[in-house]
Amino acid sequence: MQDEEALPGVWLTRVGVPEPHDLDVAWLAAARAAFSEAEAPLPWFVVVTKSGWHRPSTGEQRTWQRLRLR
Repeated sequence: MQDEEALPGVWLTRVGVPEPHDLDVAWLAAARAAFSEAEAPLPWFVVVTKSGWHRPSTGEQRTWQRLRLR
């Protein structure tokens, strides 16, 4: 079995904080439908913001502080 991160997946970038949002779930459903139509599993879906990311399907998330180099 291949590592899940090596398989094609979907990342959604948006503004705001990396907390679950209703639209994230809607995009997850759309991604699942697209992969299903292509007869392929959706191995991963993440939502990425300027301050972190989260996986709506598992609740896993990471945050960081942006460096502002001047």
